[in-house]
Amino acid sequence: REGSELIYVSTTDGAVRARSVTDNTTSVITHTSVNPCGAPFFTTPDGEHLIGMRWFGEGSADLMVVELETNVERIFPDVPVRFPASRLPSSYLTVDHSGRYVFMVRSFPTDIHRLDLETHDIVPILSNDWRQVLDVAPEGNYYALMNNPSGRPAETTIRDLHEGVTIMENVGWMNWQPSPVNQSAALAWSQTWAREDRPVAAGESRTWLWGPEHFDVRVEEYDDAPGGYRAVRYYDKSRMEITHPAGNRADDWYVTNGLLVRELITGRMQVGDDRFIERNPADVPVAGDQDDPDGPTYATLQAVLDAPATDVGAEITATINRDGEIGSDGPGDVTAAHYVDTTDHTVANVFWDYLNSTGPIWDGAQITDGRLFDPTFFATGFPITGAYWSTVRVGGEEREVLLQCFERRCLTYTPDNPEGWRVEMGNVGRHYHAWRY
Repeated sequence: REGSELIYVSTTDGAVRARSVTDNTTSVITHTSVNPCGAPFFTTPDGEHLIGMRWFGEGSADLMVVELETNVERIFPDVPVRFPASRLPSSYLTVDHSGRYVFMVRSFPTDIHRLDLETHDIVPILSNDWRQVLDVAPEGNYYALMNNPSGRPAETTIRDLHEGVTIMENVGWMNWQPSPVNQSAALAWSQTWAREDRPVAAGESRTWLWGPEHFDVRVEEYDDAPGGYRAVRYYDKSRMEITHPAGNRADDWYVTNGLLVRELITGRMQVGDDRFIERNPADVPVAGDQDDPDGPTYATLQAVLDAPATDVGAEITATINRDGEIGSDGPGDVTAAHYVDTTDHTVANVFWDYLNSTGPIWDGAQITDGRLFDPTFFATGFPITGAYWSTVRVGGEEREVLLQCFERRCLTYTPDNPEGWRVEMGNVGRHYHAWRY
């Protein structure tokens, strides 16, 4: 929990407790008895759940899952976990890098089941296999099985946990590459989210910068990250990335959010500093309902990337529709405010004011007032289109919305929205995820 607590089982009363490493205070997480000496006891890579076995032996084994933010506990009785010894190997109870799936092993014969922490469904992955489970990859996507036939060398097989297919056979010595998704990455992501969005979650009337919670964690190919892969976490509004995990965690750019909008508009998916995969631009509405047949898509905006910049001070009345047709009869009452020579576009005043606004932020200990965006273009990147009015469908109703896309985000301005919600971040993270996967 924010990297400041040690979670342990008390030998005094058997309760699971958390001890603060800053002020040495303790608190009880649960009084449920678990057995950390005979079975795995750990937090998931995202730091959101505590996993432990309530009992392990010749009879049934119960799995305990505690949501650490709320201390809400759930017991899964008599789960399929078994090993013919007094101690359960760590490979027999593991969690994938997303923190969503718990993999449980029962031997012998060997069965592997997967528990979905969101739906609470338990499904079989492997059944009635006489090989021994050696280890599970750090990301939870592969596992190694060993067969030791009499009079012959041991045979090791690598299997894909999700697909249920054999990847390699007759493997000798092996070692997994460490996963870039780990507790350190999860802590950095959570701290980045908390600065702007923890106050919103606490009830501040302000639009989300990232979204209420992440919806996917992945390892994605990137040539210039260690091992050619980097850790990413997807939110409604963006994707957080850690490309250089050995860098300075105090640096503003240790956690970045991708140039997703540029990729969506151009169709060039970036997989390295200098390598791209050519795809079609995203035929996904930039704003409003995703089944809107008339509002502009990211593909629409490809035609206006090189449009001339609007003069500073000029009223913005330009419009754009799904076909990329430009009009001049927008509502107005908005002006071009700040020219960015790097990309040769001018930021609309409603967006420039938003990017320079102050409000409640989380400073790591409490909610206080500060700049929402520091540096100014940290979250959005530079503008890559001008600002255009468009008629989009929101909640099934047509509304006039001003939109402008930046390298990392698209901003919308809806004049008749409540105060604090007139300027919003588009759901770029959701749109990109759907386009890529």
